[in-house]
Amino acid sequence: MLVYRGNNQIYTRRMSSLRFRKISVPGASAAYAPTTIDLKFSTTTAVENHRLHLLAHIPWHDKYLAHVPQAYRNFFKFVLPYLSTRTSDVHTAISLGFVNELITNIDPGTNPYLAHLAVTLHDCGWCRVDDAQIADSLDYSGVIFTPAAAMAKHLHTVHGSQLAAELLRHYDFAQPLSSSEIDLISNIALWHERPLEYQINGRTPSALLVACEADRLWPFTHENFWLDVVRKGVEPGAYIQNVGTSVEGLFLTPVGQTIAWRLINERITEVAEYETFMARQTPTAPILRTATA
Repeated sequence: MLVYRGNNQIYTRRMSSLRFRKISVPGASAAYAPTTIDLKFSTTTAVENHRLHLLAHIPWHDKYLAHVPQAYRNFFKFVLPYLSTRTSDVHTAISLGFVNELITNIDPGTNPYLAHLAVTLHDCGWCRVDDAQIADSLDYSGVIFTPAAAMAKHLHTVHGSQLAAELLRHYDFAQPLSSSEIDLISNIALWHERPLEYQINGRTPSALLVACEADRLWPFTHENFWLDVVRKGVEPGAYIQNVGTSVEGLFLTPVGQTIAWRLINERITEVAEYETFMARQTPTAPILRTATA
């Protein structure tokens, strides 16, 4: 049993007995990741070999549909072909699993229908960003974006806003959305990286806050934590410390922070298992290259 304190609360979690496997990383040292995660690497010639590790991704599997509330699965499947870039499909499915908890604690008056549609579409714009720019979007340390990373992230919101409106107008809803509802969702896609800069009647829409918090919980999940360990080339022990220090400045609401700490506690358990696993390896076993997350 592991005990971890965060956000003025104490969390406990039983050891999950993960198993780890060695992964060959293009242009970099070998890494280890849990066997629960399948990782693939791009072979594109648009990105230099020494940066191919940045394009590591988790391929889609229907098991991730379990995170998507049943009422929104048909729409999610409609959008799914536009989410295959940058692990956006897995990311979006898992983010949808947080929406109801966020609505309950941020603003129970939030329209859950619009919030779920917005989260489904918030990252669709990555499908219109090229491989080199996607690599740029991940090629930075800490929480400060490089100019190239910032530009790529901006591009995906612009493309995403346009594509979101197109998809909403083409989907066969039982009750078609109004123009104002389509505008709200497309604006959430546009502003989800900078939510406080978008306001209606003097306040940031609660659906945007929900979408933003659901999006920002992704780095703390099992899937993205270990994906980032590989593609950013950082030791899990160092990375869990870095993500822990980002909570207060990253989230806009107390519930976002609370869920993040809950996820961090789970990752702490996994890192302890990783370190136990590594201690059992031979002294010559490859160790991840050290870097700042």
